Amino acid sequence: MHAPPTPAAASREDGTDLPEHDLRQLPCPLPLELALELADALAPGQAVQVLTPQRPIPLLDLLGARGLQVSTASLTDGGVRLLISRPAHA
Repeated sequence: MHAPPTPAAASREDGTDLPEHDLRQLPCPLPLELALELADALAPGQAVQVLTPQRPIPLLDLLGARGLQVSTASLTDGGVRLLISRPAHA
């Protein structure tokens, strides 16, 4: 198992702080592997933000297959922000 980067605090639109992990500078396949580890560790109702160097289609497919919800947003300084959440009730 890899040690994920230390999260930075990031504010959601509703003001709730979520952990944010910037994986943009890591070599492949580390961004995918670490994002999956972070997502798998989420308890029901929890969420995490992950920054990736590009829109990670394979990662999005894997997260969806795990029953996780994902929203994406392009970043002005490059890359994509993913908000990954595990539904409160499965």
